[in-house]
Amino acid sequence: MSWNRLKLGGGLALLLGLVLAVAPVAPAKAAKTLPGAYTHTTPVKARGTWYTHIKHADYLKTVVKKHTVTWSFKAKRSASWKRWRRLSGRHLYVYRFNLTEGPTTLHMFGFYAAKEKGNAFHFMVTRKVKGKTIPVMVDANGSENYHAWKNVK
Repeated sequence: MSWNRLKLGGGLALLLGLVLAVAPVAPAKAAKTLPGAYTHTTPVKARGTWYTHIKHADYLKTVVKKHTVTWSFKAKRSASWKRWRRLSGRHLYVYRFNLTEGPTTLHMFGFYAAKEKGNAFHFMVTRKVKGKTIPVMVDANGSENYHAWKNVK
């Protein structure tokens, strides 16, 4: 083996080692399914615990925190909530857009994971319940989510 060949091989190995040591390790970017801007922060008005009842089915609970959304369900006669889904941190993508329906504009927002095709969009409205105006989070299926368990029908 010639000395020049050793110098070249050693130099390449040293260069490759330095490049790998200095290069930042970038996390894999998730494929996004909707065009536009995303955040990892939920809307302030949507934060808290929300309850709903799906007719002829279970009760659902959605807990929305600043960087976490957790969904739980409970059978009608069951005593405990069972968590079935949670998105947090960089796995939570929040997408926002405005939907104009005639004279009203709905400020829509959705919580979903990377590479997810079906998005659960929500919007905030107010309803009168027993003479009081309360905030309600409505999802894309038309289910109304209430902060108080007593308002769930």
